[in-house]
Amino acid sequence: KMNLQRPLVWTDEQKQAFIIAVLQDKNFPPVSINFRREIDVCEVIDGKQRLSTLYSYFNNEFPIVIDGVEYYYKDLDKDLGCKFRTTSIEAFVHYDRPGETHLTDEQKIAWFLYVNATGTPQQDEYISKLKDIIK
Repeated sequence: KMNLQRPLVWTDEQKQAFIIAVLQDKNFPPVSINFRREIDVCEVIDGKQRLSTLYSYFNNEFPIVIDGVEYYYKDLDKDLGCKFRTTSIEAFVHYDRPGETHLTDEQKIAWFLYVNATGTPQQDEYISKLKDIIK
């Protein structure tokens, strides 16, 4: 099976901007996940940068910077900490059902190409490689 997700590429500034946007209740694109029920595995089709940024901030791995002051998750006041913990993440999820044919790599790539229009742009070489697979 092909892994559609590239390595983590967001800069600290992009991660900080995303967390600040979450705390300001800004909308962000949904993540896309393929859930393989029989083996209890979720494959992230699109959203690795966002999900890993949320996880990393929650684990105090980087701060946000506001007016020159760093704020790790642990430094947030009670209300902001609660807001962060209860942030809803919209997701498009495909559930494999028992006895059904699983999504093929080609279907996953087509889905990925369809939803991947925001964030840090994919490298042209990588997009070309994916499109060649589904031709």
